[in-house]
Amino acid sequence: MHTISGTDVTGADFSATDEVKTAKDALSKHLGVVPSRLMLLHDETILKDTLVLEDVCGDNSSETCLTVIIFPQLTGIFYFETSCARANHHLSRSKTGASIVAVFKDGTADIIVKECLCLDDEDPYLEYGASLARYTGFMRYIDQDDFSIDVTLCQRGGIYNELLATSPSVIQGKWCADEKEISLQIVLAAGGRKRSADNKTWITLQQREKLPAEYGRNVQEVAQVDIRRKKRNIRIQNTLADWIRQQAEQDGKKEEEGEQ
Repeated sequence: MHTISGTDVTGADFSATDEVKTAKDALSKHLGVVPSRLMLLHDETILKDTLVLEDVCGDNSSETCLTVIIFPQLTGIFYFETSCARANHHLSRSKTGASIVAVFKDGTADIIVKECLCLDDEDPYLEYGASLARYTGFMRYIDQDDFSIDVTLCQRGGIYNELLATSPSVIQGKWCADEKEISLQIVLAAGGRKRSADNKTWITLQQREKLPAEYGRNVQEVAQVDIRRKKRNIRIQNTLADWIRQQAEQDGKKEEEGEQ
């Protein structure tokens, strides 16, 4: 087995009867990288995790007929911002502003998405004026151009269409031609012109050296907004329950009067 640059890789503990996934797990320990950063090739064919090595390599030794690719680990701070005052080709409303901060470290991702319609509401997150979301998860490298984030935490405040802007379980990503840029497929409450049917919009983020000053504040705020949203939903449910109970009581009285 060798890398794409021709360097031999020996000593990993796996056999020809193992699946590709088992071989990647062994290579992960041997090379000191997470399995999601590894890809095995036979000639120019990418091997799926469920394939058995001897079925692919035949009579050849799996250690000589395979190539291992190690994807570079995505690390750093990436940022996107547009204001209400500027024309915005990503978002569907001309008065919508948005900022996105994505922090990648040690195979994890932490993303903050903030949208606003520049309204002066007392609590814009409980109206259609603003939305704030936080997504965290683990990186998964698909190929040399694509990666994904398995979302493990989703906190959102604002009014999201539950059909078009559902909470994502996976966020897709791409490396750009410029090594200081990436693209993420983000769920936007406001939607976008170039979006899929579920309000996912591809947005290009640029790398920067430092976190924006508002990042820490937004992390705290989205947790508080999520709590307020849950409390508001409880109040709505209680109000609806009271109304149903009152209607039932009124209907009961009408039936009693009718019987008399």
